[in-house]
Amino acid sequence: MFSRSGINTDAMYENMVNRFHWGGIQDPDVYLDENITRMLGNFRNSFARLAMQLIAENKSDSARKTLDRCLEVIPDEVVPYNIYNLLVMQGYYQLGDTLKANSIADRIKKNVYQDMEYFMSLGKKYDNALMYEKRVAFYSLDEIRRMATEFKQTQLAIEMEQKLQEYANSLSVPM
Repeated sequence: MFSRSGINTDAMYENMVNRFHWGGIQDPDVYLDENITRMLGNFRNSFARLAMQLIAENKSDSARKTLDRCLEVIPDEVVPYNIYNLLVMQGYYQLGDTLKANSIADRIKKNVYQDMEYFMSLGKKYDNALMYEKRVAFYSLDEIRRMATEFKQTQLAIEMEQKLQEYANSLSVPM
């Protein structure tokens, strides 16, 4: 059935969750170049969009299986969690699975913190060259803060607010 978002959820679910063989990409010994890694980010986004549409269609079981399959075939150990996992995290929050959503938030923020520490270690010399990467990192932390607030994860929201202020001050990025 086609939804207003243009997703044929039945066909997409069947193909992404049941049919497609992911070629062992979840194996940490398989080499993934930067093009494949970017493509996998797009697949994460596709899984998340499918899950969000399934949630909108009141198909919670299928949405959960979709999100679980996404994490199974494209784990953090192979492609570090990033901006493309925010919608996955939101899906778990909407399904009421705060443990899984918070686990994803923890991995995203750990990866973003590492990026931010690296940016800070470079000093002011590379500020302009890294502006896009810094903005993506700030956006990721701000989205975690927003969702944590929306889904009443108070400690996480407070932590994100503090980190955003800390990084904004250290990296001279306006809030």
